[in-house]
Amino acid sequence: MAKQYGVDLTIEEIRQLRPLAQQANITWLVTGIPNWVLKEAERILGYKKYKKYKKMLDDLR
Repeated sequence: MAKQYGVDLTIEEIRQLRPLAQQANITWLVTGIPNWVLKEAERILGYKKYKKYKKMLDDLR
């Protein structure tokens, strides 16, 4: 899915993001993704790639 949005993730990035995704909670649909998760994703992906990834997540809502 990320590739459709122009976000090419490396295998290492996917491995690092997976634990964050596994912590996803249904309440995030109401409250939004916690800031600590977003900051960790930005650390893993870097600023430019993170912005594309965040747009993908926002478009899914």
